Order: sequence, then structure tokens, then C-alpha cells
Amino acid sequence: MSDSSLEFLRKRAKKLVRQVHARVPEDVERVFTWHPRWKRFYKAKLAESFKLADAQLILARERGFASWPKLVAATEAGAEALLADDGKNPYFEVVDRFRIKSECLRSGTIMSALPGRRPLVNRGKPLPEQKLEALLWGLEHESPPVRRCCLSLLDAHPDARAVPHILRRLDDPVPRVRWHAVHALGCEACKDGQTFLTEEVRRRLGEVSERDPSERVRAHALYHLERAACEG
Repeated sequence: MSDSSLEFLRKRAKKLVRQVHARVPEDVERVFTWHPRWKRFYKAKLAESFKLADAQLILARERGFASWPKLVAATEAGAEALLADDGKNPYFEVVDRFRIKSECLRSGTIMSALPGRRPLVNRGKPLPEQKLEALLWGLEHESPPVRRCCLSLLDAHPDARAVPHILRRLDDPVPRVRWHAVHALGCEACKDGQTFLTEEVRRRLGEVSERDPSERVRAHALYHLERAACEG
């Protein structure tokens, strides 16, 4: 059984190399999500820099192993269940890493609509369903930096389904998180022509502009309301 499983893994690794060289979007994204030296693939040509060993490392990391040899050893020991997809959303782990300051840039790049692209290129682009689900999950995270980073990404990648979740963050106990919630709801410049400013959102921003304990948060809500009134 383990011999056939190892052969399965080897075929998957070779297929990943072909897919990355062909720049299949979801497989290129796996490189930026799971490869520990992901930065070296930014400027390099993937067809020249991405090798079989890189694909093997990614397969191992996706399954919770630090290296390909450790995955092989587990497979030889009969850990067959590790070969199948478990149906879990892999982006929950990425969102959770927003807690770590040194991981914020990488995690934000992974969670954007077009990983590896500049923020301006990403602006307004829709997110895949799993990423949206993970960001909405992150809005309820116990860590304020996680909630804040998720708000910033939902601002840049607008989806109307996120609005009720963002509105709840207007009552967040942390002023900086509330400021980002206001910005995510009110800033249309970040959304490439889209808007979250429904009547309900305007009403809630009006309440924030009058009652929020933070002067900075109140001022930011008022700014977006006044700007919307001028443009509308």
C-alpha cells in the first residue's frame, strides 16, 4: 500500500511542477502559500526556478510535514489518510498568522485575490470563496491584529456578503479595529468603483460619528459620510 502511495505522491509532485511552469493560477498560489522561501519566486521566472524539490516540499507542507523526507517516512509507516484532501479550509491557518508581526506581509499577500501582485493590481478584485470564508472567520478572532488585517483585505476586495460582519466590528473593543471597520465600509477609493454605502451602513456610520468613544474613529466616520454626501 505504501509503495502505491509514494508513487501517487511522486506523480502529484511532478504534476505540480508542470502546472506551476504553465502558471495555472491556483497552483502558483500554492507556491506563495506553502513554500518557506516563497520570496525567491517573485522576480524569477517560475519555469526556471521552480524545481521538483520545491513541489515535493509544498506537498509535504500542505500535509503538515516540515520536509519531503518526513512525509515519505510517514507514508511508508502507513499514514495513508495524509494523502487525501481533508476538506478543511487551508486559509484559516494563514489568517491566524496575522497574529505574528513578521508574518503579516506574507499572509496578506497570500490572502489577496492575486498573490504575488502589487496591491494596486489587486484592488477591487473578487476573492475566491475559501479566502472570503477565512477572512470573515478572522473578523471574530481573539487577536485584534487579525481582525484589523482581515478588515483591510475585505476593504480592498469588496463583497457585499461581508458587510454584516464588518458592521459588527463597529462595536469592537479596540479603537484601531473600529477605525478599520469604518474605513472598510466607507472608503470607495479602495474598492475600484464598488461601494458598501447602503442606507443601513450610512445610518451606522452616523451613529459612530456621534457616539464612538474615540475621537479619531468619530472623525473618520464623519469624513466618509461627508465625502459620500458631496459625491452623491
